[in-house]
Amino acid sequence: MKAYKKEIQEQANTDLINLGQMMDSELQTIATTADQIRMSMDFDGYRFTENPLRSRNYVDQLKVYSVTNPLLSETAIYLRGEDYMFMNQSTCPVDFFLNNMYLFEKTSSEEMRDLLFHGSHRTILPEQKVTIPGRSDSFLVILEPLYTDYESVQGMCLFFIRSADLERFADSRLNKYEAYFSIEDAEGNLLFSSNTMPEEPYITSRYDSSQTGCVYTAYIPESLKFVKKIEIISHELFSVTLFVLLISLIVLILSCALGWCVAKISLKLKHKNFTTVIASLLFLAAYYWIYFKAQTVINDLMENAIAYGNKVKDSAYVFYLFGRIGEGDPLAMLSKR
Repeated sequence: MKAYKKEIQEQANTDLINLGQMMDSELQTIATTADQIRMSMDFDGYRFTENPLRSRNYVDQLKVYSVTNPLLSETAIYLRGEDYMFMNQSTCPVDFFLNNMYLFEKTSSEEMRDLLFHGSHRTILPEQKVTIPGRSDSFLVILEPLYTDYESVQGMCLFFIRSADLERFADSRLNKYEAYFSIEDAEGNLLFSSNTMPEEPYITSRYDSSQTGCVYTAYIPESLKFVKKIEIISHELFSVTLFVLLISLIVLILSCALGWCVAKISLKLKHKNFTTVIASLLFLAAYYWIYFKAQTVINDLMENAIAYGNKVKDSAYVFYLFGRIGEGDPLAMLSKR
């Protein structure tokens, strides 16, 4: 059992590393998307109030980025010095965005304003409920800075990843373990978690990303169905072994009995007793007849196992328990002991 759990641990470590690398790749793709947005959209000198129709082009391009990345649900841009936000659906004043349109459960409007106006590096907000007019959902929000050609921050991109989509992404690797999965940043702050943390004993697997600094952890419950299955298999293996030993013992006893009979027959033949010889030959003929008929009997038993089993159970329960040993029946094993 310990060896099997160790094998599960090693396989879980491999799957978690693959998942962590996939997550790192997605985060890198989001950073690249921010660079592409900066290069494909000419923000230099733009003012919404001077040319509001031009913002429609920005909205359409943001919509394309959201559609082409299956993890992205919402995308928004804030430009430093601008009074309006650009989203993949519409535009709105910054104050309206912060105070009315997008309400964050764990991040106040003032904290979000500070990140938009003064943020200079990637920031991942912890998973939280975001209330949008007409709906409410749980999101992981990533803020990526928009740099100018001179590496100064021109604005911030906001990428919204639905928790349900991120959980499906994690399940692509960890679903078979029924694991609790979490992501923490380099400071140990919980960013995302899936399922419910198991209270029972569990197997822990951890991957520290050198690329993003994130820590990916999976907690696999020891009550996992295939951990229980190996316990059942071990029990059945012991039962089958005991059953084989009992059958071997019976065969050994019968072989010894037949050997004794053959020896007695040989001894009688030496005295040339005609009646004894005939009886011995009849005994040997009966033995070989039973031997050659055994296959037919076995086939008949296999075809009508349920019917014969019920009859044996009703009339000879001890023999019925003996047959159940091969299936790992604890009662049968205790009875034989």
